[in-house]
Amino acid sequence: MAQLTSLVLLTDTFVTNHGFANGSPTAFQSVLQAGTAVLVDRYGVPRVRCMCGNPLLPPTQPPATPKVTGKEWAGFDLTNVITIVNTVSVINVFQVVPYPAGGTPIAIPAGTCNPADPTTCGPPGPAGFVPTNAPVATATPTPAPTAAPTTPPASTTPVPPSGVQASDPTTTAPGEIIFVNDSAAPIDIYWIDFSGVPVLYATLMPGESLNQGTTEGHVWAVTAGSPTPLAVEVAVAGSSSVVIR
Repeated sequence: MAQLTSLVLLTDTFVTNHGFANGSPTAFQSVLQAGTAVLVDRYGVPRVRCMCGNPLLPPTQPPATPKVTGKEWAGFDLTNVITIVNTVSVINVFQVVPYPAGGTPIAIPAGTCNPADPTTCGPPGPAGFVPTNAPVATATPTPAPTAAPTTPPASTTPVPPSGVQASDPTTTAPGEIIFVNDSAAPIDIYWIDFSGVPVLYATLMPGESLNQGTTEGHVWAVTAGSPTPLAVEVAVAGSSSVVIR
């Protein structure tokens, strides 16, 4: 439990929920309503529903036309339900907006903060905190090579890109950018927020890829130890890709 962090979901979220019947756990697919308190692991994945203590897992692949049972709440829409999956990096500090009042972001060291008592949390988040409408990432590691390299690539210290335009906050069309690291060194992926501040989203090791949900007009940049971007991509409605070689 010391590795779990209590947070509140800001969007309706798919999970595999669990009950208990005839002396055995039962698994079922569930949608948790926005506002549900959960415990998340060090990758940001919900693992426990706080109200009842039910263990949670990522959902299974839903059918093309899922059947919904139970009472739907106001605003419920299956097309707007998200799935949270593992990121490529351990999250040591969560940058979050206080719930439900909002306001200045706070930094929550993983496993140590009670959101109901902000005095137990870290200092206010930096200018580049992830806002509530920031994109959601889905990390997809590529298959391991058949022959391991003789020496693993060294990690780099993330260096924010410079001179990149801000994301457009007025657009709403959803999109996706597929980042692929085909180079021999780690790369850092930044979202440029609406004020032009780079927000680090992921570090991809050689051979890894990232399916990044985003919005048309949002700006993304890739660096590797230098403020000069290796690539800058403005998201479009639909899908695009960035391959670093």
